[in-house]
Amino acid sequence: MKIRKTCGHGQMLPSGYGIAWVDFGRDTAVCYPVPFNLVAAFLRGAWCFMRVGFRPVRGNPRDAFLQGYWQGRADRDQPPEWRRGGF
Repeated sequence: MKIRKTCGHGQMLPSGYGIAWVDFGRDTAVCYPVPFNLVAAFLRGAWCFMRVGFRPVRGNPRDAFLQGYWQGRADRDQPPEWRRGGF
């Protein structure tokens, strides 16, 4: 007997089931019966942590955001390539 069920986007959850995790690659939610969904979510989180571990973010995310923001503003203010030739 299979207790794991998957629900696609827009589908209703089966009665008595809760979401354990969301599989973003397949755009589905993995569901287990209500007391087991919490255990399954914890075990998956522990497995993912053991597999990947804690990796701090390199650099400063705010500086990276601001750098991209100002670069986008500078690119927006430049005329397009086809207009640089002039008419």
